Amino acid sequence: MTDRMKTLSAQQRAKFEEFKKAVSDVSCCTHYNRDIDLLSWLIARNYDVDVAADMMRKSMAWRERHRVNQLLEEWQPPAVLKDFFPRGYHGMTKTGMPLFIGCLGRMDIRGMVRSCKKTDFVKFALWCFETGGHQLLEISQKTGVPVNQFLIIFDLECLSMAQIAYKEGFELFLDMTRLMEANYPEGLGVCYVINAPPVFTVAWSMVRPLLRGTTQSKIQIFGHTGWQERLRDLIAPDQLPKHWGGALVGADGNPYFSPKICIGGEVPSSYFQDPHEVEKLVLHGRRLQVRRAGKYEHRIDVNRPATQITWRFCTKGYDIMFGVFKEHNSGRHEVVVKERVYSHLVVEAGKHVCHEPGVYILEFDNSYSYFHSKDVHLDVVVV
Repeated sequence: MTDRMKTLSAQQRAKFEEFKKAVSDVSCCTHYNRDIDLLSWLIARNYDVDVAADMMRKSMAWRERHRVNQLLEEWQPPAVLKDFFPRGYHGMTKTGMPLFIGCLGRMDIRGMVRSCKKTDFVKFALWCFETGGHQLLEISQKTGVPVNQFLIIFDLECLSMAQIAYKEGFELFLDMTRLMEANYPEGLGVCYVINAPPVFTVAWSMVRPLLRGTTQSKIQIFGHTGWQERLRDLIAPDQLPKHWGGALVGADGNPYFSPKICIGGEVPSSYFQDPHEVEKLVLHGRRLQVRRAGKYEHRIDVNRPATQITWRFCTKGYDIMFGVFKEHNSGRHEVVVKERVYSHLVVEAGKHVCHEPGVYILEFDNSYSYFHSKDVHLDVVVV
């Protein structure tokens, strides 16, 4: 694989040195601060130094806010995502670009949404991005060639209109796309979307506007034919599972090379959240009503350090935004990131350890909804 730093023109090299100096104070905020990684931000913004620097600074602030650098050490994905979210990092192209395979057509998004929180999905997307990023660093160290891009195969075999039309699932996919575009620029070397059914045009029409022009140009879409020859040209048989034209098979002879490649499948009901959890909250929890385009603040006075606030809540029919804040003289600051949660599908639960006394606010934000008020059933324990 060619070192992209060696292909820069004199003008591009000058722009890169200017950019590198401009972001020297924040480049230490990420593991991905090699020259080839910094160049990605510049390429993503067409060598506009100021715009690229602003993009990177916003991303570094985002990494700190969400503790992304610590994610692989501090967080473990729910079992349902590890077992059924279709993905796999394995193999290399003939030019040394690592492979990622995602069997998106076999994803039971409804089953996964019934089994875990939306915030878990978002964290899992970051977990996958960070896992891939660390693999790129390891490959670069082993080969001596800086690598920071994947060849991605998205297999849409079995994709149906029901999957695309599932609102919560498609919103999650769009959220993951936005995260990738804003915080992992140029990580895509080339993407082959294969076995795309006619209904995929509906999804593509909504995803495409979220992608930069450079990203769009790297995506090639195939139906059930044409992609086999392309993959054979790029990938040796001993690097690709048999199902996609290679020679690799799993220990039991399966052509997908699972479990190294997770192919998804229907989520068993044993993974689903207990429906009685919602019933208990409705019966015994405190009922709050959040008005249309409004907010509701549940205030808690904390008198001593190390107090833990634990919450569980659900909503009826619709999602809501939720976050936790600490009040102080000059205003308030966020202690749990405010995000839109699918509390109408599963019970949303969490906790926060208060390191200092004061007033803490559980905020339910419905400001984005002009048509529906939200009923929240809340249970809070402070110890």
